[in-house]
Amino acid sequence: MGKTSIRVLATPGHTPGSVCYLLANHYLLSGDTLFKTAVGRPDLGGNVIEWSQDLFRTLHERIAPLDDSMVVLPAHYATIAEIGANGIVSATLGDLRRHLSELRVSDLGLFTEVMQRAVRTPPPEYAEIINTNLGKTQTDPIHAVEWELGKSQCAASVTHQSSERR
Repeated sequence: MGKTSIRVLATPGHTPGSVCYLLANHYLLSGDTLFKTAVGRPDLGGNVIEWSQDLFRTLHERIAPLDDSMVVLPAHYATIAEIGANGIVSATLGDLRRHLSELRVSDLGLFTEVMQRAVRTPPPEYAEIINTNLGKTQTDPIHAVEWELGKSQCAASVTHQSSERR
């Protein structure tokens, strides 16, 4: 049986404890840090300015050095159109760099402003999800699966948001 390398990358920004997993130096399991059409929204903890700054550093210090051929595999998708013909939600990092304006913002202050404009009202169930994740409340497994498989509301994108309003 062969061995595969797995590296954990601390990627704060969506949340302070966000991580990505780099598999075989070719696949990035990006969780809620990086999606096909957006970056992870940094406002859900009520600290949009601080978490936007963390996200900026994550994107520029941890993600930017990775190769364009890196296959990004996010935890969620926003629309069915993001699912490839093979049933996988993925994109190369090079494609994301070309298509996501948030990845091209090179000024911390401007990035923070962009994130403040991109966020919207948190999903109504978010407070309940936080309390469950912290062990303060419990939910039935079916409800937890609905939260996990439901429409992603973890992304922040000025471009994506403006297209949603049309």
